[in-house]
Amino acid sequence: RIDELLSMADRQMRSLIQEIPDGSYSGTAILEDAGHGLGDMEITANLTIKDDTCDIGIISPPQVPYFINSYEGNSYSGVYLGLMMFAQLPPPYNEGLYRCVKVNMGPKGTLCNAEAPAPHVNCTTTPMETLTDAVRLAFEQAVPTKVSASWGHSNGCNITGYDSRNNEEYVTMVLATLISGAGATPTQDGWHACGPECCMGALASGDVELIEHSYPIILHRYSLMTDSGGAGKFRGGSGTCWEVEPLDKPMTFVMFGEGRKFPALGSAGAFSTLLDTKVGRVEIKRNGKVDVIKKNVIETILPGQRMANMNPGGGGYGNPFERPFEKVILDVKNGLVSIKGAQEDYGVVFVDEESL
Repeated sequence: RIDELLSMADRQMRSLIQEIPDGSYSGTAILEDAGHGLGDMEITANLTIKDDTCDIGIISPPQVPYFINSYEGNSYSGVYLGLMMFAQLPPPYNEGLYRCVKVNMGPKGTLCNAEAPAPHVNCTTTPMETLTDAVRLAFEQAVPTKVSASWGHSNGCNITGYDSRNNEEYVTMVLATLISGAGATPTQDGWHACGPECCMGALASGDVELIEHSYPIILHRYSLMTDSGGAGKFRGGSGTCWEVEPLDKPMTFVMFGEGRKFPALGSAGAFSTLLDTKVGRVEIKRNGKVDVIKKNVIETILPGQRMANMNPGGGGYGNPFERPFEKVILDVKNGLVSIKGAQEDYGVVFVDEESL
């Protein structure tokens, strides 16, 4: 019966929460500057555990005139995602899980409790990923060894231009530019190319040949990125690169999202030394130069020029110097970690590089 399944989920969540020491915990995550002079912003999750109940209070800045606001329903999803990534409970998954959980999203008119007419089209990634991080960090304070690392935050592109094959304008949101790496867990490396976090691996990015057929573009690269996964005893999943060139007409692309300034957060003592490769960015190849862009802009490229959108990997788990060197060697052989990354992030030095 339905009520029995709801009660079963309730019992499982209460049993888990009862294992957490009573007390108050707090986690704060940074939402990167989305442009328009907004600056970096903070989202804080205040967690209170009492017996078998859990209260989560969210503090976020005032809503902004830009499409990164989140209405209450979407924000609840971000909070529950952070909770469930910590809980790791077996089925059933239903509303009963949240009977013992109270959420206060803060006053109306704030970033995570927006009110009309606040724009919000980007809300399922920005600021939801930051909100999920804040909740995850609060639980990490309570039970440091149980929490998995953060996923890479999504930074994507829309492209638009003129298709001379059918004399029509085109515009599309390139889902393939949203695919970041998952965070590592206490028991395994993070999954590659699994983001955005809100989809948990369920996003279909589109077939390369079909995209080239649908739009006047050439895809030169769609691959995992070396050194993008956060270092740790368990490595974060790798992010992706999507590199495109317009066929015969200019192509304009619009950058959105974040993850271009701060790498995905690790957990349980994870840290990375090689940081530039762990963040998202766009590289434009034109006139014999490569321009690296780490903010939301609108750019146009011409035929013969290329734009590569790069999404970050997930955070690592545990001390990277505790990662078995055999795994580091395998990562180097598979192109997930460079020789430089092995040395700087893991302390593994190759005397004879040609032996690989």
